[in-house]
Amino acid sequence: ESGYDPYNGVVNCNLSSPTISNNRISDCNAHGIYLEGSKSIINNNIINNIAFTGIKNQDSTITISNNSLSNIDYYGIQLMGGDNSTVSNNMLNIIGSNGIYLSNGDNATISNNSLSNVSAGAVIYIYGGDSSIVSSNTIVNNIRSGEISAIALISSNYAQVIDNEIDSNESTDNYFYGVYIQHSSYSIINNNTITNNNSNWESYLIKIQISEDCIVEGNSIINNGLNTDVFSIRVTQNAENTSVINNLILNNSNSYQGNAIYFDNYSHGGLIERNIISNSGYKGIVLNNIAQ
Repeated sequence: ESGYDPYNGVVNCNLSSPTISNNRISDCNAHGIYLEGSKSIINNNIINNIAFTGIKNQDSTITISNNSLSNIDYYGIQLMGGDNSTVSNNMLNIIGSNGIYLSNGDNATISNNSLSNVSAGAVIYIYGGDSSIVSSNTIVNNIRSGEISAIALISSNYAQVIDNEIDSNESTDNYFYGVYIQHSSYSIINNNTITNNNSNWESYLIKIQISEDCIVEGNSIINNGLNTDVFSIRVTQNAENTSVINNLILNNSNSYQGNAIYFDNYSHGGLIERNIISNSGYKGIVLNNIAQ
């Protein structure tokens, strides 16, 4: 332990900033690593069989890289406050809540992480984190009965979601979202690969709502949905001035209700151009009730 109360983890960094590296933290009835007011570097640790959260931060600016986290009962990595944090090159498997959760911290970078068997409603979840970069993450084989999002951004303007692989995830009894954007204006969703995902209800591979001036460009959305309804790109609820450009949408479910690109509910002022659409949805492009 280091720093001061509270001592909530096996390793505590409260108002102290050591480097934490090359440790094995396992079989613990507490958080694995707990930080408050810290600028620590957390690198090359193995953290498994933890009864609470693997790595938890309060109001810290930290770097978390090259760690392996598995069999975590709550959050894999939970960042609450603190700007300019980096979470990169970590492997997370069998996580009871969100894999990586960030709230109220700007300018975070979440990149090159691998996440599988995450049980919560969002694998990577950012709330109130402006100018976040979510890039080159691999999100595969996350299956649950409830609603699930591979990447969800809420109230997080100027986000960049780029170069992520989202593959073979499924909700067995609810909605599946690949990239879900809400109240997150000026965000860019670019060059993501979204393949082989499914839901027994409906799938929304990219969904944007109540957000302005977002760009959806260069994404590959292929082989999703099986026989259920799939909306490859859904823009809804006053998502104004959204640009949907140069996306590849192939061989997603063509059930009666789904559509490849669907704008509705006063989502006016958008641009749709140079997309390739084949065998995806009942209709290719639908504009429904988008007048101002």
